[in-house]
Amino acid sequence: MAAPRETPPGPAAGRASVLRSRVGRRILVMFLLAAGLPVALAAFIGYQTLVSFLGEQAQRSLTRTTRDGGMQVLGRLLEAKSLLETWPPLVPAGAGADPAHPMLAGLSRVFRGARWVDDQGQVRWQVGEIASTAVPLSPPRPGDAAARLLLVPVAGAPAPRVMLRLAQPQGYWLADVHPAHLWGPLAETAAQAHWEVREPGGPVLDGLRRVAQPHPHEAVGRWTLFLGGEFGATDWEFEQHLPPVELEFAGLPLLRWAVQLGAVVLLIVVLLSLTQIRRTLVPLEALLDGTRRLARRERAEPVQVRSSDEFGELARSFNEMAGRIDAQFQSLEALGLIDRAIVSGHPLPEVLDQLLRQALLRTGAVAAVVVRLTGAGGPSSRSAGRPVLLQWRLRQAVDGDGGRAESVLGETERPRFEALEATMDWPPAGSVAMAWQTLLPDTGATHWWACPARWQASCQAVLLLGFMKPPGRRRRHEACDLRDRLAVALAAHEREQVLHWRAVHDDLTGLANRHGLNEQLDRCLEASTASALAVLFIDLDHFKDVNDSLGHEMGDRLLQQAAERLQAVVPREAVVARAGGDEFVIVLPQVDEGRAAALARQLCERLAVPFVCGGHEHVLGASIGVALAPQHGVDRATLLRHADMAMYQAKQGGRGRHALFAATMDEALSERSRLLADLRRAVVSDELVLHYQPRVDARDGCMRSAEALVRWQHPELGLLSPARFIALAEESDLIEAIGIWVMREACAQMARWQRQGLVLERVSVNVSPRQLVSGRLVGEVDRALADHGVAPDRLELEVTESLLVGDAKQACEQLEAVRRRGVLIALDDFGTGYSSLSTLRQLPVDVMKVDRAFVKDLGQDDSALAVTRTILTLARSLGKHTVAEGMETAEQADLLRELGCDEMQGFFFSRPLTPAQFEALPQFAGAALASIG
Repeated sequence: MAAPRETPPGPAAGRASVLRSRVGRRILVMFLLAAGLPVALAAFIGYQTLVSFLGEQAQRSLTRTTRDGGMQVLGRLLEAKSLLETWPPLVPAGAGADPAHPMLAGLSRVFRGARWVDDQGQVRWQVGEIASTAVPLSPPRPGDAAARLLLVPVAGAPAPRVMLRLAQPQGYWLADVHPAHLWGPLAETAAQAHWEVREPGGPVLDGLRRVAQPHPHEAVGRWTLFLGGEFGATDWEFEQHLPPVELEFAGLPLLRWAVQLGAVVLLIVVLLSLTQIRRTLVPLEALLDGTRRLARRERAEPVQVRSSDEFGELARSFNEMAGRIDAQFQSLEALGLIDRAIVSGHPLPEVLDQLLRQALLRTGAVAAVVVRLTGAGGPSSRSAGRPVLLQWRLRQAVDGDGGRAESVLGETERPRFEALEATMDWPPAGSVAMAWQTLLPDTGATHWWACPARWQASCQAVLLLGFMKPPGRRRRHEACDLRDRLAVALAAHEREQVLHWRAVHDDLTGLANRHGLNEQLDRCLEASTASALAVLFIDLDHFKDVNDSLGHEMGDRLLQQAAERLQAVVPREAVVARAGGDEFVIVLPQVDEGRAAALARQLCERLAVPFVCGGHEHVLGASIGVALAPQHGVDRATLLRHADMAMYQAKQGGRGRHALFAATMDEALSERSRLLADLRRAVVSDELVLHYQPRVDARDGCMRSAEALVRWQHPELGLLSPARFIALAEESDLIEAIGIWVMREACAQMARWQRQGLVLERVSVNVSPRQLVSGRLVGEVDRALADHGVAPDRLELEVTESLLVGDAKQACEQLEAVRRRGVLIALDDFGTGYSSLSTLRQLPVDVMKVDRAFVKDLGQDDSALAVTRTILTLARSLGKHTVAEGMETAEQADLLRELGCDEMQGFFFSRPLTPAQFEALPQFAGAALASIG
C-alpha cells in the first residue's frame, strides 16, 4: 500500500462533521437524554406534585364551601317553615288577615306568595301572587310530613318553583319560596363560582352565573342535602364550579419558569457534548472511510490516526487486516471461478484446467499437475494396475493449452501415494520418481509440493506444484484451498455419475428402469434402422399371490432372483430392464423372429423352475410377449405397447408361454380396457349379483349349504361369468371391494332366508389374497355379521392354498381370529398347490375342498381316484370336513360317497342359481336334492 496521508480537520469542519455523522448525532442525542431527561423528569415530577397538592387543598376547600352553601340554603328553608308555623291565627272563614300585621312584611320577603287552604279545600286567605296552574288543590294525605317541599314546573320558567306546604289542624299553608331568599347564600359564596342545585336525575332548580361553555379543567365541589326528615322531599345535590387557578412566581407562570430553566441546561449540555464527540468521532470517521474503500476493493492509502490511545491502535490493526483481506479476496475470486465451473456442471477436464490455471496465478508455482486415479473409489483405490490420468499447466504457457497423459499405477508406487498423507514434499523421502513423472515436460522446478485430495477414505488425486525456490507459509494455505476444490470437483463428478446411474437403473435389481429402458431402446432403434430388433415383455405369473401372501420383502427377493436368471440367459448385447412391479423388458438388437422366439421359450423354461426363498419353493413361471421391429413398429411406444398386448395374449392362453404380436391383439386389448372401465362402474352401480350353488350331503342327498358365486349383469353384454372379469379385478384394485360386497350380500341373503323360515346351515364365500393382506378382513367379517344379524357359524370363508404357503403368518393370524369367532375356514383347490403336509397340519382350516381337476376324471383315470382317496383320507385323519366340487355324473357321486366325502357340489345337482331359483329347490320342501342339471 502507499504511504499514509492525513489531513486534520479544522474546528468548523469538525463541528460540521459531527452534525453530519449519524453516530455523532446519536451520541449527541444520548448526551442530551442523559443530562436533560433527569432534569426534565425531576422538574416535571416536582411541578406535578405541587399542582396535585394545591389541587387537593383547593378541592377540600371547595367541598367545604359547597357544604356551607347547602347548609345555609337549608337554614333559609327552615326559616320559611318557621315563619309559616308562627303565622298568627286566622280570622273566621272567609275573612282575610290584617294587612297591617307586622308579620306580613316578613312573609313577602321570604315568599312570593302564600295561601291558606282550609280542610274543605277552600282558599280562605292569600297574600302575594301564586300561579293557579302551580297550586295543587288536593289537601295533604294522611301520613304525609307536616312540612313538605314541592317542585312545581311553570311554563316559560328556566327552573321549577320551590313550594312549601305546611299542614295544620284546620287546613294547610301553600307558599311559593322566593328565589332571592332561598339562593341568596350561594350568590354570596364566591365571585368566580357558579352553582347548580338539582334533585338526583332531575332538572336544575336554580343556577347562579350560568356559563354557556364550562372550562374543561374546572374544579367541582359536590354535597348532598338531606330533606327527607324535615320536608319529606328528595335530597338536593349542590355543585359549585370554579375555573382552574394558574400557579405563578414573580409575576410569571410557574410552568414558564421551568421551561426556560430546562432550555438553559440543554444548551450547556449541547456545547459540552459537541466538544467531546468531536474528539472521538474524527478517528472513527477516518476508520469508516477506510472500511468503505476496503468494501469497494479500492487499493487506497491506509488509515492513519495520530493518537497514542486505543484509536491509534485500532487504526494500525485495521491496516494490517485490510492487507490480509485484500489477499483473501483475490484468493476467493479464484476459488469462486472454480466453484462456478463445478456448480455449472462443466466437464471435469475443463474444471481441472481452470484449477491448474488459478494454481499458477495464486501460488507462484512454475508448474501445476493433477494426478487423478480413475475407477471406483474406496480402500481398493490404491491397488496396483489402476489407471492414472495426468493433466498439467506450465507458467510460460498459462494462457495456452495444457497437457494430458495417461499411465498405470505400478505395484512399487502405491506406498508413495500412502506417504502423501503425512508430508507434502515430493517425491516422498527415500524414493525415486514414479514412472508417470517421465511423461511431464521439463518444468525447471527445483521444489515440489504434493497435496493429496482425499474422498471416501482414500486418496483420489494429487495436486503437484513446482517452485523455483521453497515457498512460504501463505503459499501452503493457497495450495490447501486448491486441493480442497480438487476434492470437491472429483466428488461432484462422482456424485453426478452415481445420480445418473440411479436415474436410469432400478435400485432393487440393478437392471435398467423405465427411463433407462427408454434411452437404450431409442438408441437401439436408431442404430438398427437397417436390421431387425425384438422387444420381449415379461410378466411373472402368480407373483401377485406370493407378494400379497408372503409380504413385499419376500416378493423383492423373488424379483432379484428373476432378474439374475434373465441376465444369465440373454446375450451380452441385450438390454434387460425392469419396467415396474413384476414386469421386465428385454431388448434384443439384430435378431429375427426365430431367434426371439427361441430365447422366449428358453426364458419361460428358466423362470418355470421353482424359486427357493425363505426355505420354501415357489413356482411362478412367466408370460412373454414378443414384438419385432420394423414389422410391429418403428418407435419405442408402439413396440412396448404391442409387446404388452402379446404378453396378455400369452396369459390368456394359459400362462407360462410366449406369444408373438398380431394385429388382432390390438382390438382385444382395447376391449379389455373397456371392460375394466365398465367393471369400475359396475362396482358402484350395483351391477354385480350373487348366484348360489347348493352343496349336498353325500349320505342322504339333502342340501346342507351353498356357495355364493358372483356374476356381472352387464347392461350391454348380459350376464358375465367370473372368468370374464375376476382376473381383471385381481390385476386392478377392485378385487378387495368386490370381495367385501360379496360377503355382505351373502350375509344379507342368509338373513332374508332366515326371516322367511328357509333352513340353510351356512353359505360359503371366496376371500381374495388382497383382503387378507390388507389386514381389514376381521373387521369386515364382524361388520357383515353384525349388520345383518347372522350367526358366525352360518358363514364359511374359502381361501386358496397358495395364500397359506410359505411365510403366511399375517394371513394365518387373521384367519385364526375369524375362526375364533365361530366362522368356518375352507381350503379351496387343495392338491393343486405346493404346500407340505407339515404346513397343512398347522393351517387354521375346518373344511378341505377337493378340486374339480381330480373329480372330473373319476371313473376314467385311476390316478385321479388314487389322489382323491388320498386327499379324503388325509382330511379325515386331520378331522377336517370335506367338500368335492365339479361333480357332473352319478358315477362320480357314487365314488365320492364310497370314499367318505361329506359334501358334494357340481352341475350334476344344480348350476348356480339366482336367489329366487334357489328358494324353489326341493330342499326347502323337505325332499332330497336329486340331479336337476
